[in-house]
Amino acid sequence: MVLVLAIGDLNVPYGAAALPEKFQRMLVPGKIQYVFVTGNLNTREVEEFFVSLGAEVFITRGDLDVTQEYPDRLVVSIAGVSLGLIHGHQLIPYSDSHAAIALKRDMGVDVLITGFQPECKITQPEDGGLLVCPGSATGTNNTYFPSSGIPSFVLMDLQGSRIVTYTYMLIHDDVKVERIVYDKSVRTIPT
Repeated sequence: MVLVLAIGDLNVPYGAAALPEKFQRMLVPGKIQYVFVTGNLNTREVEEFFVSLGAEVFITRGDLDVTQEYPDRLVVSIAGVSLGLIHGHQLIPYSDSHAAIALKRDMGVDVLITGFQPECKITQPEDGGLLVCPGSATGTNNTYFPSSGIPSFVLMDLQGSRIVTYTYMLIHDDVKVERIVYDKSVRTIPT
């Protein structure tokens, strides 16, 4: 079992004061092996929080990360799964699934993790793999997309060819969890 946290668009302190306390209590050191941050951390303190989890941390530059020197995109292989990471403001048009699928294919990854959209969304393209957008960890808007104000993140459990995703959403002070199982050895055939 390899746990990968996908999280981003915290927009601290401009959009929110901090990561919600319930999320901070859930994200404890020693549980998660890898953290993928889609960007828009905006402060070193937020970066230091993720580093304090004791995991290997990967961060890409968001459109508001002007002082930090993060790369625009990353590709990392973990437990036989290749993961791509970008912020998402680079997709044209914004949030277009076809653009995300093309980028996933171009990067040669099984899973493409993107941010920029405040709403959490996981999709399985017909050509295989996963598109994972963890949404905004603080539930904040950006200038292009309105937000429902629901903070969210995604935890992925890599189990060989299976990837079990857990979406965590903070709704009215309760954490709601949704689970999706993806098996990369089973190909979806378009009809």
